[in-house]
Amino acid sequence: MMSVTIKSMQVEKTNEEEVDWESIIASYKKEGVHLFVEEGKLKFQAKEVSLTIQKQQFLRDNKSAIITYLLHKEDYLPERYRAFNMTPIQKAYLIGRQRGYELGNVNAHYYTEFEKEHLDENKFEWALNRLIRIHDMLKTVMFADGTQQVMREVPHLKVAVHNNISIKQQTAIREQLKEKEYSLGQWPMFSFEISRVNEKRDCIHLSVDCMLLDAYSLQSMVNDIFKLYNGQSVSTPQYTFKEYVESQEQWVEAKGLKEKSRQYWSRQITNIPKAPMIPYQVNSLSEIEKPVFQRKCYRFTEDESKRFIQKTKENLVTGNSAIAYCLMDTLAKCCDQTELTLNLTMYNRYPLHVEAEDIYGDFTNTSILPFFKKRESILKGIQRVQESMVKAIEFSGYNGIELLREINRDAIGKAIMPVVLTSMLQDINMTDFRETYAVSATPQVVLDAQAYYREKKMVLGFDYVEDAIDNEWLESFFIEYVAKVQTLLYMETWDCQL
Repeated sequence: MMSVTIKSMQVEKTNEEEVDWESIIASYKKEGVHLFVEEGKLKFQAKEVSLTIQKQQFLRDNKSAIITYLLHKEDYLPERYRAFNMTPIQKAYLIGRQRGYELGNVNAHYYTEFEKEHLDENKFEWALNRLIRIHDMLKTVMFADGTQQVMREVPHLKVAVHNNISIKQQTAIREQLKEKEYSLGQWPMFSFEISRVNEKRDCIHLSVDCMLLDAYSLQSMVNDIFKLYNGQSVSTPQYTFKEYVESQEQWVEAKGLKEKSRQYWSRQITNIPKAPMIPYQVNSLSEIEKPVFQRKCYRFTEDESKRFIQKTKENLVTGNSAIAYCLMDTLAKCCDQTELTLNLTMYNRYPLHVEAEDIYGDFTNTSILPFFKKRESILKGIQRVQESMVKAIEFSGYNGIELLREINRDAIGKAIMPVVLTSMLQDINMTDFRETYAVSATPQVVLDAQAYYREKKMVLGFDYVEDAIDNEWLESFFIEYVAKVQTLLYMETWDCQL
């Protein structure tokens, strides 16, 4: 047995029209050289005499291209491990990496830190690698041609540990990982590191490319790691993200959802208000060559969070719609607008399989959320927003990428709806880990307003492009937005005007 080893799980696609790999590999086989891929490495079996020095060098020089060919060859792998197309949002993230788009040149990315006392790093690393073996998306590689592929085998993933470091050194780890860019064709597209400033403060740093996982899947992954860490069981779905992606379009078509949604949005499109007219500190967003994101954040107390949930239940509205109303009503005031539209992030998984809720992946869809300011009670305003959010879900068969493309016909490449609402207030018990820092980056987005729960506490956050928005205006807007939510907590009734 002789082998050629690839030191990293890197696979670069090549133009198969330029090189006839099938003939080349067949010629090796004819001479008694069997090429194969094992744990992401190119290997071969051959008799010493049949593999000349020149042929060995050829394999070394072209190992990435040969691996790609073997992994994509139709008769080489079981269906589960063959390449499949990215979803519309994954392709949008892929395109967003490129220059030439307003607020482009951005890798869709999420970075977070959370703490755990007296963390056993070996146990944590074991739990992580156990989860990698369970979930296909944690073994997936993204390619520049718009496909993705689950690796049949991946090496054990080591978690870097930094002991007895200073606050300054820990901050340096943050700065490095929050700007981390993952190369296409390379595994993994996420990373964990552990740092310790003192014996009591164990910080876990997590960085992930959003092409791989949406926010809901990311939360599930962290929860599952700690379940395994604590000796608990986790779901082990046999259904895969690949199966979901490949059956989704057919399911949507069969249900008539795509055509129904397309007709609905074609009627609405002419009446959609413009995006918020934020006072930018640049003449044009296209002036920003490399957007850098920062975060503003406010955490409510656990009592306040429970009070918010109780108030929404009493008024028969969702927490997501109440937050959306407060955000848009404040935006309308601060931008001096009577109507505006947000880009709405949704995580609605279609019921294609009983295990569809258990798998990881990027199920993100987007829509648009219009707002019209009227003289009406707070409750009525929230109800109207909720109706719009329900419509966005009902008519999600026409995905948000297509919808924005339709709106953006006359301004190709422009960030036409750069203010986003990402609200995930479904379950206060969703996470119990202590998040101490987080920030996300998304192409063609100038401000992403987020709402979610951590440790039974509601968190409101703004991820924003620091070079785009005047900080004094943003700070004033954020304070007023938070204050509006706080006011709702202590109002005797929402059926009145503020």
